[in-house]
Amino acid sequence: MELLVAAHIALGELGVFAFFWLIVELMHGPSDAGVLRAKGAALAGTALFFAAWLVGGVYYVVHYGSIIKPVIQQGTWPWTHSIFMETKEHIFLFLPFFSFATLAQVWQGAERLEKDSKLRGGLYVLAGVTALLGVLMTIMGYFVSSGFRHGLVL
Repeated sequence: MELLVAAHIALGELGVFAFFWLIVELMHGPSDAGVLRAKGAALAGTALFFAAWLVGGVYYVVHYGSIIKPVIQQGTWPWTHSIFMETKEHIFLFLPFFSFATLAQVWQGAERLEKDSKLRGGLYVLAGVTALLGVLMTIMGYFVSSGFRHGLVL
């Protein structure tokens, strides 16, 4: 169980870092090498988010509902499930699709990235929202884990 949680967290955080890397690559109107790095960052971030999505899904289906959730709900921080986990359950649906949309735009617009500031601006927003959602998922996951730990001390 701990291995699934660790893999889920690591994959998600690496995905966030990849999207921050993409934003940095887009900042100065990337050269040919920069466009290649932007493609790599978008591909890596998308693959990592999908992997985190799958690993988190396995953990959720196999362990969360039957083991973790009851401990949280009977503990001193039951609100961590009702607020943070319920929110995560809805936000997680967007993350892979935002990352895939970013990947598609980077790969389709690769020839225009160097000169098209509007395309780069749109990608800043999309990559930034994707990275921000990833960070928020991490913060909310921390609170859910804290709710579980508080439930164990009863």
